This record gives sequence, C-alpha cells and structure tokens, in this order.
Amino acid sequence: MLYETRLEQEALAVLKTAPQSGALAAIDQAQKILDKAVTDRVAVELRARVFELAEALFQSIRMQLSVRRYQAISVGRGANLDEIDKPLNHAPNLKNRFDEIRRLQSEPERLQRIAELIQSGAG
Repeated sequence: MLYETRLEQEALAVLKTAPQSGALAAIDQAQKILDKAVTDRVAVELRARVFELAEALFQSIRMQLSVRRYQAISVGRGANLDEIDKPLNHAPNLKNRFDEIRRLQSEPERLQRIAELIQSGAG
C-alpha cells in the first residue's frame, strides 16, 4: 500500500507540470508511473507466502480462498485470494479519468480537467 500510494503521489506531481509539459505528455508520464505497481512489483516474497498459506489452508481444512484455484463460490463469499493484486490506491479511477481527458479536443480544456483532478485529490 505504501508503494502504491507513493506512485500515486508521484503521478499527481507529474500532472502538476502539465501546463509546462503539455496535458497529454503529463498524462502519459503519470500513467507510466501508475503502471509500475504492476510492472515493478514489491513484496513478491510476501505475495508468494500468502499463496503458500492459502494452499495449506485448502489442504488442511478445505478452505476455498480462490474461485479459480479452489472452486470457491465467489470473491464476495471469502475467495479474497483472487483480489490479491487489486490496486490499493486510486489508480483505476485515475486511468479512467486520463482516458476521458485524452478524448477532449482542446489543450485548455484538458489542462482544466487535470487541475480539477489534482484539486479533488485523485479520488
């Protein structure tokens, strides 16, 4: 969570440079920073350990922590292992907003929407 929060803060800092660098360039750079949560993972050993423990729980008491691996009913019914890689920051929302801003026709309009995004705190 700390890593992803730091990435989000870095992305927002880059967006603040949009008036100088250009809206689309800033958005592209911010998106690359947010994508590091997927491409440059941290705590890989802890993630692996969680999967080991989930397997041990399945073997010992048939606990089904994954729909795909252990045929659990759904994530909403305790199969939370399937969401282990779910972002812990606002990255999905930011990326959706980036797509909306990219579709705008004018640079002033894009810069205004970026400013609103920064003002709202990314949420």
